[in-house]
Amino acid sequence: ENTLLYTGIISSYLSFTSSLIADMNANPIVPLLPAQAERALNYTDDLQPPGLERVTLDMQAQQMVLYFDESVDVSLFDPTALTLRNANNSENYTLTGGSRLTLLDGPTLAFSLLAPQDVNRIKALFSLARSADTTFIDATSSLISDLRAPVGNLFAATAGFPVQHGDFTPDSAPPDLSLFQQLNMDAGTLTLLF
Repeated sequence: ENTLLYTGIISSYLSFTSSLIADMNANPIVPLLPAQAERALNYTDDLQPPGLERVTLDMQAQQMVLYFDESVDVSLFDPTALTLRNANNSENYTLTGGSRLTLLDGPTLAFSLLAPQDVNRIKALFSLARSADTTFIDATSSLISDLRAPVGNLFAATAGFPVQHGDFTPDSAPPDLSLFQQLNMDAGTLTLLF
């Protein structure tokens, strides 16, 4: 990816082949090859921050996918800028980490909720991330930025972005005992880790 293209009028050129378009009689356009590329007469810089268009959350796979309205610099992704909350914000949880699954810049970013404390704490909240109706996203401007050179536009902070029906997969895995930690007959307690 060349981040030096289309950063101003001096780096904004257009070339195309004859397959670009044809007239009403099916005559192809005269090609404008790279050696004769035409420079733009005017240039308007990208000053708009990237915005969120859609979110999918899969609690079974412990993954989230963010869809933006323009390409973003995935290397600048900060999962700690995301908070999951329910409809009335009575329960919410800010992520402490995550691992990018998307490696190339573009309008889509997938990541794993790898921090075990995040997944377990979200699951422990009764009215959060149980369905699309109980899953909303708040995000700060440090979430990500676009590919504008030399410095990208920061994300447009959002509050209460809904996860739509069909974009939410609930956790349906049964609990699995990982350790029978302690049985205290004096206190009458049993400690199990799942």
